[in-house]
Amino acid sequence: MNTKELRQKILDLAIHGKLVPQDPNDEPASVLLERIKAEKERLIKEGKIKRAKKSAKSSDTPHYEQVPFEVPEGWVWCKLENFINEATDFVASGSFASLRENVKYYDEPEYAILVRTKDFQNNFTKDLVYTDKHGYEFLSNSNLFGGELILPNIGASIGKVFIVPYLQERMTLAPNSIMIRCYEDIHKEWLLYLFLSSFGQEQLRVISSSTAQGKFNKTDLRTLNIPIPPIAEQQRIVAEVKRWLALIDKIEQNKFALLAIIKQTKSKILDLAIHGKLVPQDHNDEPASELLKRINPKAEITCDNGHSKKLPKGWCSTFIKKIYIINPKNKADDNAEAGFIKMSNIDSGFTNQFTVEKRKWYEIKKGFTHFSNGDIAVAKISPCLENRKSIVLHDLPNGIGAGTTELYVFKPLCVNPLYGLYFFKSNYFIEYCTNSFNGVVGQQRVAKNMIENLEFKLPPLAEQQRIVSKIEELFSILDDIQKSLEA
Repeated sequence: MNTKELRQKILDLAIHGKLVPQDPNDEPASVLLERIKAEKERLIKEGKIKRAKKSAKSSDTPHYEQVPFEVPEGWVWCKLENFINEATDFVASGSFASLRENVKYYDEPEYAILVRTKDFQNNFTKDLVYTDKHGYEFLSNSNLFGGELILPNIGASIGKVFIVPYLQERMTLAPNSIMIRCYEDIHKEWLLYLFLSSFGQEQLRVISSSTAQGKFNKTDLRTLNIPIPPIAEQQRIVAEVKRWLALIDKIEQNKFALLAIIKQTKSKILDLAIHGKLVPQDHNDEPASELLKRINPKAEITCDNGHSKKLPKGWCSTFIKKIYIINPKNKADDNAEAGFIKMSNIDSGFTNQFTVEKRKWYEIKKGFTHFSNGDIAVAKISPCLENRKSIVLHDLPNGIGAGTTELYVFKPLCVNPLYGLYFFKSNYFIEYCTNSFNGVVGQQRVAKNMIENLEFKLPPLAEQQRIVSKIEELFSILDDIQKSLEA
């Protein structure tokens, strides 16, 4: 279920008058607009607000012709300026940069919060920026008291809409946003949902498309044509939208919880796999000890010989350096085509997905980590290692390649490459490495000698293949569930 599309559908139904039924007893929206007009005139006479300058597009009467869509009985189309108290952007004499230049001294440096878009996203809990008393007074037309509607009006932030919370601290609006004040709380919530709807987003896009980076001003905003329901229906719509959005939030929370469970389940599957508990042992399998003898007849081998209870039947305990060639080197003609892989080309998680760029061998043979088809590449730096950036190389041009130096490469000697990959993606391996990290924060790596001396419990080769098949079977089921959650 695509919850983002579901949210948008709810908002679109709301602003088209299709989310809740109409009530013929509701006071028509036209009466509401007349009452707002009278209230606005009273505030102008009392000097509490200023009369807005007329634009060529302005009108004091509702607009009924050439409307974007039909609205139900009792609704009305009008200019935004006829529905709101005022709309204010950064209104002050002089530029924002001149604020501190013109102030000779500062008192109470944290007098008021300078409200930015990121503060809404952080829920006003961190990285707040303050201005002093002089700054607050300098920005008096942009002071906030809670309940105002805020619309960023430049660049990538266009389309976001916020309602200012009622805080105990003083607040004033930073540049690059427009503040709208409404007469009733319910009005601002109607406008919030209106501007977040597909129709509202399109209107903001249109009025901001005249500049390369995108920008609109309060005049552009005030003259927008918007649909207004009766006040009673606004209340019903807002209540119903909130109910639906709360339900969608719960769905998303459950979705995220399920996605976390899927990740935990995959980790558990790998944990069972590398400890011999995912598939049954078969006494007909050639013991892992025979594998080790073939690659190193003199190797000291610990296996399940009846005395060890830690290893499954037929398994052996060894070290990574005994069963892999670590960081092998390639030899090829300088003009041979080869593959090149950056860390960003490797997908995170439990997949084996990566992207290969084609290069000439002479371009990449020096200063990069070598690998070839069948090798396992594992990130050695945080957080890439913890994010499971590890792959089995395949389909490389001419079977060879090179890539970021932040990889360790393991050429298997007696290990199924995919079984080895799942070992390197296991919590056992990752937790061992993270506990062995060295270096400064943000640049922590695991040393080669720490990895090569890590114990590796080696299953018989036939069992390795059965384990890989079972992992892929279970992962496929979990991946299908995950896709359905993310659809």
